[in-house]
Amino acid sequence: MDKYTLSGMRRDSIKRIFSVISKAKKITRHKIAEKTGLSLMTVGKITDLLLDKRAVIYEKSEDLNVGRKAEYITLSDKLYEISLVISHAHIMVAIFDFHLNKCDEFTIACENKQVQILLPDLMGEIMARLFENNMIGQCIGLGAACDAKDESFANELAFSVSQQLSLKTCVLAHRTTAAAIGASIGSDDEKILYFAKDSTGFEGIFIKNAEKLICGKLSQTEKIKGDIVALTNFFNADETYIESTHELADNFECNIVDLEASEVFISKGIAYMIREEYVSN
Repeated sequence: MDKYTLSGMRRDSIKRIFSVISKAKKITRHKIAEKTGLSLMTVGKITDLLLDKRAVIYEKSEDLNVGRKAEYITLSDKLYEISLVISHAHIMVAIFDFHLNKCDEFTIACENKQVQILLPDLMGEIMARLFENNMIGQCIGLGAACDAKDESFANELAFSVSQQLSLKTCVLAHRTTAAAIGASIGSDDEKILYFAKDSTGFEGIFIKNAEKLICGKLSQTEKIKGDIVALTNFFNADETYIESTHELADNFECNIVDLEASEVFISKGIAYMIREEYVSN
């Protein structure tokens, strides 16, 4: 087996284990192995790796079933992610903890979309917020979400801020992709189709949970027919598009969920993507 295949298998195992840990308040290695189907040795090696990354912490607690202290694994409460949601006139900056709870946010105007002009004010405000919240040196990554037309600007801005903060993890996503991920987090429904279109004409299909993300044109929906319980539109679609969504719902015999692609969903989706990238690389 070549090193690329091995690398892919390792990455998949890390994501599976981290997903189980993130959904549990605290969990033992034995329980992780049981839920993932991975060997206890593999679980031990990967949780130790996550410990080295400061992504998880170990704590001992009384286990009433065996009458002795058991070692539990839980998410770190000392790491943070920074998300930038770029719109036509402003950037919403949000700081999330590792549990994806929003800790702070602010908005900065960006009508000119010139990185060198924006960077001093943006960095000054970010550093002030990090200092006020005792987060200096605790951020593990930064991400930006934008429309396709702003991709070049978003990429340059995210890279520049990441460099100044010495962050190794930097992600860039389409706003609809980030919104779908953010909306899916914490949902009780395991199979929701997020059907999206924005002003650039982008179409996407997003299956909950966020780890299983499919993007593409409508022809791809046939591959997942029978697996969908609900679907939704994003970004105030026009009448024709809404009509096609209702036709699609009838085709899949599923409901329509009214979810707005708000910046709340988008920023949380970006924070999720940063966290996933950080732990699996």
